[in-house]
Parts: sequence; structure tokens; C-alpha cells
Amino acid sequence: MTDCALLDDTYEGPREEPVLDPRTAAVKHVILVVDESVRADYLSINGFPRPTTPYLKTVEGKTLNYGAALAGSGCSAYSHVIMRSGLQPRDVPDTTFLELCAADVFQYAQAAGYRLQYLDGQVSSIRTNNMLTHYDEQHIDWFYQHSDLHRPDTEAAVKFASLREAYAERGDALLARILSESLDRGSHTFSLVVKAGAHFHYEDRYPRDAPRVFAPTLVRDEPLGDRERTVNSYLNALRWTVDGFFAELLPALDGRDYVLIYTSDHG
Repeated sequence: MTDCALLDDTYEGPREEPVLDPRTAAVKHVILVVDESVRADYLSINGFPRPTTPYLKTVEGKTLNYGAALAGSGCSAYSHVIMRSGLQPRDVPDTTFLELCAADVFQYAQAAGYRLQYLDGQVSSIRTNNMLTHYDEQHIDWFYQHSDLHRPDTEAAVKFASLREAYAERGDALLARILSESLDRGSHTFSLVVKAGAHFHYEDRYPRDAPRVFAPTLVRDEPLGDRERTVNSYLNALRWTVDGFFAELLPALDGRDYVLIYTSDHG
């Protein structure tokens, strides 16, 4: 193990080589979906009494639900880098910057023969979100952000132009559709999907004309205050960005050889 501890505040450099040697891409498509600000105990598939995930309830027999998980951090960036690098509780405090220099999930997937796809539904102006460095990006074969649809020089603008208007104001649903179509880009793919999820402001997480299943709610740009309306807005966000995402994605994956792992960065 290389000593990545520096006199500087953080390590910046290439990652180490994988210590395991996966030789076979056994499943054609591996998909890791990381949501934003989703509380497990507010999902009706986990026993919450209000119907936040009605679609997922219909596919329970086809999935494995491991229940609530403890987030690595309450900060999105740290949680993401912990998941990508496989940092363990025994490694904390991480005084040698293992999260930034140990071999990450991209390198292991690449070693197993997968084409690497990174779909970022959160930001549209920068590539390095959630502590993703340009050294990490070197292992990614295809990087997508929603802003790519508005740049005429990008492949995404050409391939997915027809989806742009149909999915206006439906960011995570659009991400699901583009993910499903992107799997045709390679015989074996590993996709890391970062959702916009249920980050505040919750009223920004679903279309303006969408029915408010849970009411009364906040209005857009209204600060946190009234608990009942704040919770209702959050529940509507979950119903659209979690349940709606899978209602769009899972039928489109029918017939494909895939494994999909879903979690959130924190609650």
C-alpha cells in the first residue's frame, strides 16, 4: 500500500492499482444508483404508512430489500467517495487519504472488462462532483450530464435530443430513460448513476404541474418552517424521484441481463 499521506491538506494524484484480479464480466450490465437525501424510513416499501413508493411495492417479489443502511457521512461528497473507494470503519479516521488514493470501483469494473459510464443528474457545469477527480475520470468511458443535451457538439445531444422536451422538468425520470438507452453502448457496462434525488428545495424535485399527492405543501422557494407542509413536500419528492425513477427504469430494462444496486448518499 502506497503511503498517500502528504504534508498538504489532501492527496491529489493517481489511484493505486486494484489488489484483486476480477477476470470475468459475468453479468452484462451492472448498475449502481446513488440517490440524494433519501430516508429509508420514509419509503412505504420499508413500512412507512403513507404510499411514497407504490410502484416499488408491485415489484417487491423481484427485488431484495436490505432495509435501512447507515450512511458513511451526512455530507454527500464524503459519502460518495467512501462508497467508490470501499473505505471501511477500520480505516477511519482516514489520515492517509485512502478514499482518494486506493483503487476504486471504476478500476475494478474496468479490470473485469466493463465499459464505464457515469451519469450525473446533479450538476450541469462541472465534471468533478462529489470528490470525483480528473484521475478518476480517466477510467470513465462515457460521462453524461443533463446539460449535454443542450450542447450541439455532444454525442448525447444527437442521440437523446428527442427526450429533452418530453422529459422537461423530470430530471431523474430523464436520467432513467437515458441510462436504459445507454446500455446499448457496450456489450458489458458498469454504470454509476448519481441522482438529483430529494435534496431541498423539495418542490423543485418534481414537475410544477404534477399532482401533490400529499398536501398541503410548501411553495417553491419557501424556506423551511411549517413541519406538516415541509414533510408533505418531501414525501411528494420521494414519490416522484424514487418511485417515479424506477417506474421509468425497470420496465425499460426488461429482457436485459443486469444487476442493479440502489442506495442513497444519506438521509
